[in-house]
Amino acid sequence: AEEELLKELNNDKNVHYLDLYGDIPGVSGQNFHLCIEDTPGPDNSATTVHSAITESVIKDRKNRPLIIYVLDATKPEIKSDCALLDSIADEIKAQGKEAQDRFIFVMNKADALDENDGDIKDVVQRRQKYLAKRGIVSTQIIPLSASGALMLREEEHGIELTPRNKKRLGAILCDDF
Repeated sequence: AEEELLKELNNDKNVHYLDLYGDIPGVSGQNFHLCIEDTPGPDNSATTVHSAITESVIKDRKNRPLIIYVLDATKPEIKSDCALLDSIADEIKAQGKEAQDRFIFVMNKADALDENDGDIKDVVQRRQKYLAKRGIVSTQIIPLSASGALMLREEEHGIELTPRNKKRLGAILCDDF
């Protein structure tokens, strides 16, 4: 029911943000308040309101939010990324090291790369060069695999993995990220 509601709200052009509340296992909320904003990505900024929301988070100098920018391992150098990355680069130039430390770059779908893409380290280096061309230098990119995490969680809960997923999980766990 919740999943359908989220899909419905995400597709409603009149809904610009959602507040979701809940507990995070292992994290006590007594001493701090965690706020996570999932802003529309460059491919999903369907309206000027979406773009304005994302831009306001990037330029928020009062709260200085930590921003995790997700790069897609399977889609290098996407045109729609350019304006958003340029905005981040401008913020870093204006605010210096303090601003640069607010941006963490992760590369999802690392498990979806094939041998034609090269070693994961090579792919990360290519993404770093791409960011440098946009004006974002000396940044770390953390490769990750959501499907690998899901398979690990399923295995931990006793859910039998298919032979194909067992092989994929083994490959992910053996990769030297």
